[in-house]
Amino acid sequence: MLENIGYPANKSALPYLMEWFQDITWPGVRPIITTIRDIDKKILIPHIENASTTAINEHDDCWANGIIY
Repeated sequence: MLENIGYPANKSALPYLMEWFQDITWPGVRPIITTIRDIDKKILIPHIENASTTAINEHDDCWANGIIY
């Protein structure tokens, strides 16, 4: 659904989508990658940075690696 409505209509979901990278084996990760791949990187970077900071602060290596993926 988020892919269908597209950006900027799905803008408010971006912070929550970053949480899916806590485990890249979750079934929703591939569709999320498809959803965000065409969004301007300048828009995604703050959300990626916030998720990265949280992953580091929580010592969540799986999440940090998922973000890198």
